Amino acid sequence: MPLRQSEHEPSGTSAFAPIPKYRNQGGLPKSDFRGSQVWRLRFRSSPAGPRRSGKSSVIRRLWWDLFSAICPFKSTVKRPLDRETGYSQTLYGEEYRMLGGKTLLLSSAAMCAALVPVSALAQEADDENGADENRGTVIIVTAQKRAENLAEVPMSITAITGEALVTAGVSEAADLVKVVPGFNYQQGAFGTPILSIRGIGYADNSASAGPAVTAYVDQVALPYSSMTRGAVLDLERVEVLKGPQGTLFGMNSTGGAINFIAARPTDQLEFGGTATYGRFNEFNLEGFVSGPLGDTLAARVAVQYETRDGWQYSTTRPDDRLGKKDFLNGRLLVDWEPTDTLSLQFGVSAWRDRSESQAAQFIQFTPAVPITPLTQYIADAMQASPPAGDNPREADWDAGADLRRDDEFYQLSLRADLDLSDDILLTSITAWSEFDGNQPIDIDGTAFNNFLVAEHPTRIETFSQELRLSGSMGNVDWM
Repeated sequence: MPLRQSEHEPSGTSAFAPIPKYRNQGGLPKSDFRGSQVWRLRFRSSPAGPRRSGKSSVIRRLWWDLFSAICPFKSTVKRPLDRETGYSQTLYGEEYRMLGGKTLLLSSAAMCAALVPVSALAQEADDENGADENRGTVIIVTAQKRAENLAEVPMSITAITGEALVTAGVSEAADLVKVVPGFNYQQGAFGTPILSIRGIGYADNSASAGPAVTAYVDQVALPYSSMTRGAVLDLERVEVLKGPQGTLFGMNSTGGAINFIAARPTDQLEFGGTATYGRFNEFNLEGFVSGPLGDTLAARVAVQYETRDGWQYSTTRPDDRLGKKDFLNGRLLVDWEPTDTLSLQFGVSAWRDRSESQAAQFIQFTPAVPITPLTQYIADAMQASPPAGDNPREADWDAGADLRRDDEFYQLSLRADLDLSDDILLTSITAWSEFDGNQPIDIDGTAFNNFLVAEHPTRIETFSQELRLSGSMGNVDWM
């Protein structure tokens, strides 16, 4: 029975472009666009700060000249977008409205959304790390489980800051296809996420199958791909390591590893958030509060909620919709430094997903085995089912079927760093994770009650313990 999986559901919004309908297209929808806009509002507890001068201003002016030439925008705050004010609005989240509705214009806008903020944030990293302007930008990563300059790490790495992720509309692991070259996400026949890097992945319908690309949050493993749904929350940055990483990240990293680095608690009170509205009445609300609880204790709380109406419509029941989103995500981080040589990092993560699963698109019926009198009625019903059209939103499923997920995830982790001497560090990472899921799905793409999987229960519980001794001896770093 040839089927094609309907293109992935519309993902998170961009600050400059309407919601892309399907993740794997890497661009904007080719049909059903009527000039709808997407608005994003972002706030933080502190102002943007003074404008930079010198080389930074020259770079900003050059980027703005390129940006304004490709992307004609106007501001909803009714003032012109010059080099300085327009760039500041781009970074710090005032509202924008698009001019026109042509696909070419929108594609240019999406490209600008990806290029300009990343350039600006790279320049900010240069200033924050105190790098000499003659040396260029310094980006610190932990790809080898120690803080290093990205330029000195002998491997292929894509590092994206948290601000760049927000600007690009990355709200879950699947959205990394927008910003990470060579990364791909697809959904298995029964809804299991399949992550791959440079074409290396492991396609299996079982939620308990070990992946070829493993994800981590602050070096705490998410050993199964189904656990990655809530990893993109209040991040400082994400590092995508390409190629085999078995030496430091274990056997399930043949294709690579993804390390999500959460924003840590701060030594002063901070709060902020984002609010996004997009197509299909999609709302994405996210916020955080961070600050000290004592001289040696600090905490950070982040919460995210996503909701959306259905985006797929039925071939046989045009008014019937599928694809509602209902996702709640939260994280608590506590940092404690009881002594000068000991630091503890405690983390609690949890999310629950009540979104509807995605229906397949039926093309035609081709029996894999000979039809018998007992199966004739199935063949007749399948051959009479209308195929889905060229519109990626069109699919079909059983009337009245409840296709809502019932997925929940919990994780507790504790990291301890003890300085045994000036050159030797002992690190312990302890973690417990539990995933409980039930994702009903209609995999035949027709209204005939043939292959409806009403229940697909999954329960995975894991415990991990890592002990790591690292240090330096002259010019040699060891672990």
